Amino acid sequence: MSIEVAAPPHVELVRRFVNTLDVEEATDALSKPDDAAAWFQAQGLLPAGTPVTLDDIALARQLRDGLRDILTSHHDSAPPPPEAVRSLRAAAARAPVIVTLDDDGSTHLEPATDGVAGALARVLAAVHRAALDGAWDRLKICLRDDCRWAFYDASRNRSGKWCTMAVCGNRTKVERFRGHDRA
Repeated sequence: MSIEVAAPPHVELVRRFVNTLDVEEATDALSKPDDAAAWFQAQGLLPAGTPVTLDDIALARQLRDGLRDILTSHHDSAPPPPEAVRSLRAAAARAPVIVTLDDDGSTHLEPATDGVAGALARVLAAVHRAALDGAWDRLKICLRDDCRWAFYDASRNRSGKWCTMAVCGNRTKVERFRGHDRA
């Protein structure tokens, strides 16, 4: 869709997952089992041949939609909508993670299950890591209703509103100018 600033790899995974819904192109990589399986496999989240069911797709979309709602709230530091939090909690309960301990004593989150639920658990682990390292609040949804692309806000003051200034930012400014010019 547009040019994005590179995010840390764990944040990039979440961004790509959220962007499985492309509002501008009216496409959804999680619309059919084969498409969803291909997307998860391309991300290294599912082994080839792992079946994806309609229930798996429903769970993935529930998680994605909850994340999209929360990322939208990152623009104004307002609390996310309660219904988004409830929906995300329900999805997360079906994609559990566990704390694992490495030989060096460090910890990280791993899926407690396999299949699509395990793949989604990896996305949730990435969300958790982003929350811990401060990158989570930089992941946002473009404010243009005809875009809604998830982007990583690399601006110094975290004030980014659009996926790119060159595309959505410019469109918004031109629309404002034309509206002001008519008035």
